[in-house]
Amino acid sequence: MTIIKCEYGEYDSRFQKTFKLFKYNIKNSIDIGSSFALYQNGNNLINLYGGLKSKKNKEEWHEDTIVNVYSVSKGLLAISNSILLDRGLIDLDKAISHYCSKFNKPVHDKITLRLLFSHQGGLYSWKEKVIASDLYDWEKCVSLLAKQDLFYKPGEETSYHVTTIGYLIGEIFKSVTGNTIGNFVKKELIRDKTCKCFIGLPKEEFKNISDLYEINDRLTSKSIMSSNKMDVYTENAFKNPQIPNLTEISQSLEWISSEIPSSNCHTNAKSIAAIYDNFVNNIYFENNGVSESKIHQDVQYIESNRMDYVLRLPIKWSSVGFILDGGKLFGNSKKAFGHTGLGGSLAFADPDLRLGISYISNTCSETLIGDKRGIDLIQSVYDVFYPEENQSSI
Repeated sequence: MTIIKCEYGEYDSRFQKTFKLFKYNIKNSIDIGSSFALYQNGNNLINLYGGLKSKKNKEEWHEDTIVNVYSVSKGLLAISNSILLDRGLIDLDKAISHYCSKFNKPVHDKITLRLLFSHQGGLYSWKEKVIASDLYDWEKCVSLLAKQDLFYKPGEETSYHVTTIGYLIGEIFKSVTGNTIGNFVKKELIRDKTCKCFIGLPKEEFKNISDLYEINDRLTSKSIMSSNKMDVYTENAFKNPQIPNLTEISQSLEWISSEIPSSNCHTNAKSIAAIYDNFVNNIYFENNGVSESKIHQDVQYIESNRMDYVLRLPIKWSSVGFILDGGKLFGNSKKAFGHTGLGGSLAFADPDLRLGISYISNTCSETLIGDKRGIDLIQSVYDVFYPEENQSSI
């Protein structure tokens, strides 16, 4: 392995194509600022970062720069769910009512953790109107969900729990660990000081936050948020609370410092790729004798494989909350698992190659799934690992 240092960080010499593509995106303002990283078996093979952290101040994106990655946050929830499973602290076949006293209606006994984590729990939004500032009030968000009727019988449908899933999982974590999910991530997933990954950002990290910028969808293949595609599901999930300018709200002090587990992780590609690499290589597991089976049985078990009515796409959801087999978005492996985020950022693990990979950008498109920038960078990596296979498909 020969590591080449460059103006945008460093990379293994095999990934020259990846470096050139990353540089092209920055130089041509396809990305205002971004990072891209690859780990394999603990080895950092790619750590690229560059562009502008702030156009207003002409401040450059540096190695410690972090940015809100929206639903990429949910991958951290799925990793954390898996760790609790490994430790025997939760059972996928027990109901949310078993762990959370607020959820005490008879119907809550039907919402097993496997249904909840795979977005089949029937609580994909709030029925009462909420506003953006309510997201900073944990007790209100949870109490409203506990009191309302379900949108459908548990298991009857699959509907992406865009924001509510973070509060629901977070309440389980408070019950079984005594920690918030943000504290759990900080305590359990962060293994060295260079790892910058937070749900609820501490003040000392504020200086590292990048501004967010909106772009149109010329770079993407799928847009969920286009107004002409809205129906009752997308209206419920994405428009309650109604947030006219998400990137603006996302840069407020309240948003940054609160725990909104589904949506406000602040990280960069190197940090979250390292977390996925640690996870797929069993670093976080205590019960090493069963860790391999847990990855295959729990992480990769397809709990739901049908149309997701909120995302308006067929999605394979795992029983702990990962998106499975993401196609080109997750490389060549049918076993790959991870999560995407609004704006184009993503992170995933490849169990076949034992790697963690991530693309993080401050230049947000409207897409949740299918951003060409990430797809092309990931494809350039897999062209190295599987040169004959990828050439034959061109």
